[in-house]
Amino acid sequence: MLYLQHAGTANMFGAAGSLVIILMWLYYSTAVFLLGAELAAMAARKRPHRESGWR
Repeated sequence: MLYLQHAGTANMFGAAGSLVIILMWLYYSTAVFLLGAELAAMAARKRPHRESGWR
């Protein structure tokens, strides 16, 4: 948030600038979440499977 105070994007474009910032945050947050899901799935595929169910 410190960067946003000095960048002036929200002040220069008003509500539209704030909307753009929120949409960018959502986009990057979703990308990080999906990257974590891909890494977790890849790790699960590499793990040896046990025959006794959940344990």
